[in-house]
Amino acid sequence: GTVEYVPGVGIDIDKINSIQGNKEELCKELNISVDSILLLSVGELNDNKNHKIVIECLPELPKNIHYLICGVGPLKEEHEELAKKLNVSDRLHLLGYRNDVIRIMKSCDVFIFPSKREGLSVALMEAMACGLPCIVSNIRGNIDIINDGINGYVFDFDKKNILSCINALTKKNSINEDEILKHINIYDKKNIIHLTKRCYTSTFKN
Repeated sequence: GTVEYVPGVGIDIDKINSIQGNKEELCKELNISVDSILLLSVGELNDNKNHKIVIECLPELPKNIHYLICGVGPLKEEHEELAKKLNVSDRLHLLGYRNDVIRIMKSCDVFIFPSKREGLSVALMEAMACGLPCIVSNIRGNIDIINDGINGYVFDFDKKNILSCINALTKKNSINEDEILKHINIYDKKNIIHLTKRCYTSTFKN
């Protein structure tokens, strides 16, 4: 037999391209300055998603940097308490369940994905399709689609390392959007369907 690689379930890039972001509108919703720098994570508020490590970085980042999380989960109150303890409650925004994640992605500046374990994350692929520079943890799935320093940054689970990645993107935006979009096209749902059909056609022919 043969082995064929099909890169995940795919994302609908045409649909993503049809959605517009509006940073000014989002900042107004959050009651913060439109000059703010918005870091975004998407995922359940649980231990594996590891949002805590980003919250712990906030006191050492410029005060105009805000951290947004789309998602619900058991650690909501714990994250809020941590932010309160670190005096960054005004810079942590837990947005809960949202059905407009793509609009939010297109209104933010950086996508950060600090998970301890992942497969091939749809949220990460969607963020890349939105042209967002991504900062991701050094785990499988993430490193399958993020090439460190080329279309994003990869960090080990070290606060100093994360801070370095955030500063690199927020101060000089050292990642080219063309590189981000070039690396995501293979995950377009149309390509996934084509590859899957080819696998089945090849199997039945044999």
